[in-house]
Amino acid sequence: MHANKGLKILQISLAFSVLTSSFFIACTASFIVAQENEEYIYYGVVPAKIYRYILVDTNDPNLGWQLANFSVVNMRTTVSTVALLTIVASRNNTNVEVYNLVTDELIFQGMINDMEKHYVTFANGTVFKVVSDHPVSVLLLNINGPPYAGAIQGPLPDTFYQSTDGLYVGKKFVFMASAGLSNPDYRLVGKEFMLFALEPSTVTVTRDDGDSNEYSLDANSYKSLMLSTFRVYRIESTGNIMVQSGIIEGREVDNPINCFYVPSAEGGFFGKVFYARAPKIGRYSWDIMRDYGYRISAITDTKVAVFNLETKEIIAEFTVKGGKGISIRPVAEAIAVQSDKPILFQMIHNGSIGRANDYGIGVTFLSVRPNEDTPLYLPVDSQVEAYFFASDETQITIDDLPFTLLADSYHLYSSPGTHIIRSDKNLIVQVNHWPLEPENQGLQFSGTIIPCINTVHLIPDVTFTPLSAFPLTYIIIGGAVAAIAVVVVFLLRKKRS
Repeated sequence: MHANKGLKILQISLAFSVLTSSFFIACTASFIVAQENEEYIYYGVVPAKIYRYILVDTNDPNLGWQLANFSVVNMRTTVSTVALLTIVASRNNTNVEVYNLVTDELIFQGMINDMEKHYVTFANGTVFKVVSDHPVSVLLLNINGPPYAGAIQGPLPDTFYQSTDGLYVGKKFVFMASAGLSNPDYRLVGKEFMLFALEPSTVTVTRDDGDSNEYSLDANSYKSLMLSTFRVYRIESTGNIMVQSGIIEGREVDNPINCFYVPSAEGGFFGKVFYARAPKIGRYSWDIMRDYGYRISAITDTKVAVFNLETKEIIAEFTVKGGKGISIRPVAEAIAVQSDKPILFQMIHNGSIGRANDYGIGVTFLSVRPNEDTPLYLPVDSQVEAYFFASDETQITIDDLPFTLLADSYHLYSSPGTHIIRSDKNLIVQVNHWPLEPENQGLQFSGTIIPCINTVHLIPDVTFTPLSAFPLTYIIIGGAVAAIAVVVVFLLRKKRS
């Protein structure tokens, strides 16, 4: 709901060329200035089966499967019966209500002040709704209840965080951190969180006890951070940034591949500019035996370039055919992906068991903006649950099949593969998926941010700085090196296209 001050729209422009000898993008993003909503709504569902089966003996699959044990430090047991929802306010006197969406039961009602958090425990399978009068940060975590005093380690979500404006791009973020790495000898400690600077930025990171650090970032650069688990942070920046947490695992086969959709830096999830982390070469680089990687989906033929944000070099250029998808495995700590037409960009594991105890799962969200065809790719070798949520009566079309979704309700969809979604109102989609093997496999996830449905249609006010690039001829000359050390690009199998 918007006040009568109206909407201010600035023009979006994107100039893109990949067939010339150099690659240049100059774009400015439009901004819709939204007035205060009367309420902000967040929908989600707790997975029904929170556990994981692993092989009894990886050398002899015939011995069958057993339930995996999880560390008490991570506050997860063999079979979890509840999950934890954390709500963090960024303004004083923020009124919050939490409902069971199926029974319409009011679970919690109260007021939260700036940088305060409130925990709500939900049983497996609970469909919930959070309502607030100011934007809040809503984080779903796979732990068995509120953390005990002094807890130093929790599940590490593979997710992007929303700003205090309810967008994935902004200049102020307030959220609770959760990180799974506490061993000081672990090579990835300190890299669990990553800031992406879309514009030149001075970034101040402040913990709830006042501890503060400041960083200077150029446009199209990034900064890795270690944040204390279960502490609330305020991140303020002079320029627009994005915030991601998680580690993309490579060759540690027993570790799950947590899948997620990457929000566009232009707003929404179907766009032309994306930033994300990726594994570097070495032990934590891509595992070619696994059926996973970043996937790009397009509705029409689209030209795409992938940049290494450390070197600002192009590491891949290609065309995605309309209605198809391409999977990429860029070897870089952080990447930018830019295209001449909108694409969907996601980390995906199709679910097949390529190696012993390979485990690709997802509890992740994306949004669909009104009257915009949006591709939706659901993994083909997995159990899939896609929940469509609407806060108003909404007309939805999935692959030319229309239906009506009533306000404050949801629709469960479970057909894998590529689909086209269209909606006449803001729409939130939660995708849960887990392997087909064994038949009774569960979904032992880490956590995810729950997005706000009321801000889906908004566009951030961002000025993008062009990324420098080598001429196309240089890419061809260096192709052999690039193929080995930089990126592997491959078409998905025909049945997955």
